[in-house]
Amino acid sequence: MRLQLTDLSREAYQTISSAGTDFLYAVDYLQSGIQIREFMPSLQEIYPKPDLKERLICGFLEANPTAERASIVKKIQNWMNKKNVPVKREDIFILCFALQLSEEAASFLLGFVSDYGIHYRSPRELAYSYCLRSGKTYQEAVHFYESLADIPCTEAAPKITKEPPHTSAICRIFQTVTTDQEFRETYSAHLSDFGLLHQKAFETFSRYYSRLANPSPDKTSIPESSMETTKKISVEDIMRDYLSLGMPSNKKRRHLSSLQKLLKDGWPNATLLFNILNRKENVSRKLLILLYLVTQNILDTEYSELDEDYLTPQERLDEHKWALDSILDECGMNTLDPRSAYDWLVLYSLYTEPDEDMDERMKEIIQFLFP
Repeated sequence: MRLQLTDLSREAYQTISSAGTDFLYAVDYLQSGIQIREFMPSLQEIYPKPDLKERLICGFLEANPTAERASIVKKIQNWMNKKNVPVKREDIFILCFALQLSEEAASFLLGFVSDYGIHYRSPRELAYSYCLRSGKTYQEAVHFYESLADIPCTEAAPKITKEPPHTSAICRIFQTVTTDQEFRETYSAHLSDFGLLHQKAFETFSRYYSRLANPSPDKTSIPESSMETTKKISVEDIMRDYLSLGMPSNKKRRHLSSLQKLLKDGWPNATLLFNILNRKENVSRKLLILLYLVTQNILDTEYSELDEDYLTPQERLDEHKWALDSILDECGMNTLDPRSAYDWLVLYSLYTEPDEDMDERMKEIIQFLFP
């Protein structure tokens, strides 16, 4: 979903032009100046009422009737005190039902625990979205979902004969559904369209990945006959030559600073690329953004005004932000947030002179932060 810039977000966005080409200014801002968007303050903005804690405790006790009250209270208290945040998508849905939040708020909050907002091709989350709209409780939503028809496991088949629709298409179809019976009928008519993988994100990933695997501008997709060769030969090279950007590949985190952990967490590797190509994992938001940067979003030879020298770095940043936000939004991901350390670094990388590459700007910062 598209994030609206608050005053703090707007200030963070404006610091990018202040940094300009001074990467030390950017490093200093990331290390001590940026006010990172946090889960609980964000939730309190969405639900500013004083009964927040009590509503959450009641909601989670009702959703987990066999759980000990003390355990639930401690979990909610830890969230309130910002000691930790929810890590499960189901917890976000329980929270949203407890507070009677909107679908839009649910998608935004899901962005704190995963790369995607509500996944409308997921039968469970599609049912939850309808139940949020119709004012049902979490328990009613679970019972409603469990009463629906079983889904054929099409994406587990060796070959997919029909491309599933995009999540946005399913979302539009079900947005007009207003009754349980209408939902059941529409749901039954689209049983073969559901799945856990995000189709639009995979298609976008494929275009960017193909550009790296086949540098010739007239090759914008990987031929099916050469897909296996590409996987076996090129994945490691693409990861090393294009996507590492100086980020250390070791898994040790003990001595990393908070900023280093924020940037390193979820950084793609060759295993992730293999799994995405084999449709075993969803495309991650961090990977999709990196692909935009390393390809400069150049997927063909068509004219783009962004290539013109007369654009200022700020104008180029604004145009790229709009383009990248549109891609993320279409893929069901939250748009760029200047109050996220990684997203601010991405925006800094988009602020380029005509002879600068976005990925080189990012690489300069990463190599400095991870010496």
